Amino acid sequence: MSAEEVLLSRAKELGAVSAGIIEARRPNGLDRFYRWLDDGCNADMTYLSARREAYADANAVLPGVRSMVVLAMPQETESLAKSAFPCLESETGETSGAVRGRIAFYAVSEDYHSRIRRTLKQLAQTHRELFPNGKCRGVVDTAPILEKDAALTAGLGYIGKNTLLQCGDWGSRVNLAVLLSTEALHPTPGQGGRFASCEDCRKCIDACPTGALSESGLDARRCLSYWLIEHRGPIPDEIASRVGNRVFGCDVCQDVCPHNRPVKPVYIDVNAVLRMTEDEFQTRFGSTPVSRCGLDGLKRNAEIVLQRNQTLQNSENKK
Repeated sequence: MSAEEVLLSRAKELGAVSAGIIEARRPNGLDRFYRWLDDGCNADMTYLSARREAYADANAVLPGVRSMVVLAMPQETESLAKSAFPCLESETGETSGAVRGRIAFYAVSEDYHSRIRRTLKQLAQTHRELFPNGKCRGVVDTAPILEKDAALTAGLGYIGKNTLLQCGDWGSRVNLAVLLSTEALHPTPGQGGRFASCEDCRKCIDACPTGALSESGLDARRCLSYWLIEHRGPIPDEIASRVGNRVFGCDVCQDVCPHNRPVKPVYIDVNAVLRMTEDEFQTRFGSTPVSRCGLDGLKRNAEIVLQRNQTLQNSENKK
């Protein structure tokens, strides 16, 4: 087997549902990303614009980089004990009189950064065995790399109208990772493109609660996931009125996609969240993506859901 075949085979052994190799060069979608930033679509995520130039050259991440091994890893939900979530067991979340708050599917397990970094460390060991004098570095979602662009170039799938990589039978329920290498690896053939298999489908665009999606892409200034996870401080009434029962993230554009398999929603008791201490929050959510919004953010979101529930109850009582 060639070195490329060994690396790709090892990636699949470690759990990747798809993997490919690209040359480390200026990303094909860089100009589109720059326009997105210039239009202000990154909202208050200023760390993206602050590293603007770094996205053009992966040498900013690994000096001397020549290749990238791109992995699509499945979103896992079974690795975290149920006791870590004050979960409601029914699909409707209506049990024991509790008020439900929905958690995004990707967040109901161990933080994918930690899980995938362990995978990348093992893949890096294989790289070192193949190239004792070479260097490599694994990154997951935090370095200035356009992962979706890299995955598209590597042939892992296509970019759907929900702006996410659609990866075979897994649809968009994957997380992306990259192993950068100073070796000149032979690239895998690319395929697909933007909207390659969406055709005339607009389900994700039409279902978005805030109109954050369009044929042009995603505007984070209207995206519920941005407001419920990334934003610090109060949420404007215009957005809060569309939150529904969500306390962390939003899955609508994935739930309605015909290429995605259905998943069972997971809910938490919002009153339990409002009573939670910082220590309890860290115990329950410290190892999960929910820690991203912090206890203050989660309580803010829970208050919005609780107020919505009270408004609905008052409306019912008046009938």
